[in-house]
Parts: sequence; structure tokens; C-alpha cells
Amino acid sequence: PKEYKDRLKAQYEWLKNNQKMHNLVKVKGQNDMRDFYSIDLEYDPKYIPYFEYLHSSSRRQSEDVLATVWKNLYEKLHKDARTLEYQPKHRDKFIDKHIWGCVKLAADAHGGIREVLKHETILINGDEYDNLPVIMKKIQANKQAWRDIATYRESGIVHGDPSIDNILVSPEDGKPLIIDPAPDGNILNGPVFDMGKLLQSFYCGYEFLFRDEDPIELGIDGSINYRDQRSERYLELCAYVRDELAVQYLSDEECRSLLFHAGTLLIRRLKHQVHSYPQNSLKIYAVGVKTLNDFLAQYDSK
Repeated sequence: PKEYKDRLKAQYEWLKNNQKMHNLVKVKGQNDMRDFYSIDLEYDPKYIPYFEYLHSSSRRQSEDVLATVWKNLYEKLHKDARTLEYQPKHRDKFIDKHIWGCVKLAADAHGGIREVLKHETILINGDEYDNLPVIMKKIQANKQAWRDIATYRESGIVHGDPSIDNILVSPEDGKPLIIDPAPDGNILNGPVFDMGKLLQSFYCGYEFLFRDEDPIELGIDGSINYRDQRSERYLELCAYVRDELAVQYLSDEECRSLLFHAGTLLIRRLKHQVHSYPQNSLKIYAVGVKTLNDFLAQYDSK
């Protein structure tokens, strides 16, 4: 619909400007009609979703796909990123928009989100965690954690959504195809943001969360219970991203902040989730809050 033209137009321009990137889907044109706006992409039937590929290939083959995707993204988008810089204003704007702004929109539309926000702690699959307002206060109070979030290399451009469902793979030769950029409105435009998307997938189990549509309700005691269905291969690739891929391309500060980005990306999703899949909204909220707790735990354990 024409009211959403700007977002798709941004994707078209991004694809057009980056067509020299290896393993990127080819954009063929755009159609600006009276009642709708659309873009045309090249289709190749030999490609399958990476989610399917990684569960039917070896760990090494799956890691090779990620290494290739990230090498292409980094060399085209992030190779000339500015030196590491402390940018607290960007951090604060990012948090105001993508955590508090999105939570407010979600709570306005979803009674369960409104209710859960009243609790200081919540039980997630039987374990107690600080709720969102509390964990964010604790993160801000931890000088190193708060500084790490604001310390990153800015490239001015990102893919914006290199999650698992936006990577296709040819089973014939393991060649990846990168699709569906979301380059607008991200604020922290640097390699750490794109890498955070990978942990939203592997650490948070993003794709499994959406493949399970069982309704989740808030317990009387403020508990949220859901099925954590992340596969063994997801856990293996999560370790690969954190222990090998991230340390190759990111600074120590950026590596430590990856879980913050993964959790925030889920919270950010809530403003859409409460309308598209309201029955799953509390699950998305819970995993986001748990991941933010896990982010801070990195510092508390030292």
C-alpha cells in the first residue's frame, strides 16, 4: 500500500546502491502505481532458506555460509567504518526509541504487556529475572555496561536485518544469497548492529519463536512460560558467532554489547507483534527481557 511506500523505497534504493556486493539479491526495478508501490527482485529457484539448510547440512557448512555473508556485508558496508567512538547521545536516542517507545506502543495495544510491566521481577520458564524497567536501571548503573553500549564504530549504513530468514542458500554449492535489507531508522549504524541480528536469531531463537504460534498468557504470579525450541545446531552456531565471528570483526566493547542488541531487537519487535501475532507477544517480551538480564550478567560475573 502507498502509505508504506517509504520503507520499501528505502529497501529498493539500498539494493540498487549495493548491487556490486557479492551474494546480494538482484533488484530489477520498481513500480510506483496509483494504488500501490512494489519492487521486482530476481528469483532463482535453486535457493532455499538458510534455516532449512543449516538443519540439513554439517556444522562446518553452516558456519561457512555465515562467514561468507558477514565477509560480504563487512567489506561492502563496514570496512571503512570510523574508529571506535563513544557516542552516548546515539545510545540514549536508540534506547528511547527502540525500547521505551516500542514498549509504550505495545502496552497501549496489548493488555498482557500493560500488566506484566507492573511487576518488578518476572518468572520466565521458572527462573526469576528483573523486569524491563528494573534491568534497564541496573544496566545504566553499571558504568562499563552503559559505556559499552555507546562505544562502537559507525559506518553510516547497515543491512539492518541479516537474520537467518533473510539468508538463502544454494544446496548445490553452499552459496548464500542475502535478501530483505531494512536500512532505515536504526540509529546505531555500524557493524555491531548487523552482528546483533545474528544473535537475535541464534541466542534468542527468533525463528523458532515465530514458528511456534501457541498462545502465551501471563500467570497470576507474573510468570511467562514458553517452549524454548532452539535446536542443537542453533546453539552451536551461536557459539561460533560469539567466539569466532564477532571477535574477528568487532571490538571488545562491541562484542560485549551484542546481547544488549539482541534483546533490544526483540523488544523493538513488540510494536508490530501486538498487531500481527498478539498471542505471541508475551513470549517475545519475555525472551527480550531475559536476554537483557543475560547481557548485564556478563559484567556481574567478573
